[in-house]
Amino acid sequence: MHQKQLEDIFDFYGLSEVYRGKFEDVEHHWLFKDAEPTILEGFFNSHDCEDLACCTLEEFCFLFMNFQSIHAQIPHVYYY
Repeated sequence: MHQKQLEDIFDFYGLSEVYRGKFEDVEHHWLFKDAEPTILEGFFNSHDCEDLACCTLEEFCFLFMNFQSIHAQIPHVYYY
């Protein structure tokens, strides 16, 4: 994922300070770390979304994690 796309996602959800590393809690950052540049577009296309307003942060993270694991052909990882 391009750096600007990642920054835009955090800004959209009001997490720009987290993105910039100013908070200790960056639990969602790992989700996007190694994403391919086109994976966000693929996610939107597969979920009939035009932008990030189609779901909450929690829904987006869950759906994106699922989407990313399917496309990377890795098993689902559940965090408790």
